Amino acid sequence: MDALAADEAVRGPASKVSVMASYTVSFDLGAALGPLAAYAVLSYMPVGGLYFAVGALLALLAAGWAIPAAKTKWHVR
Repeated sequence: MDALAADEAVRGPASKVSVMASYTVSFDLGAALGPLAAYAVLSYMPVGGLYFAVGALLALLAAGWAIPAAKTKWHVR
């Protein structure tokens, strides 16, 4: 992910500093809020269900990234 963010910072019209700062803040925010959200959800579902839900969410996010990338010339072959 770091390499993708760095490539986008170089290619895009936005400032390199603003792109990398946004990436870093979102990464840190996810690292801070993810465990808190998981702990809150554990009172409603078992650990196995939480793992399954997070896996499904990651699969959807990956598909949402990979499908548009496959339609452009930007994807890696």
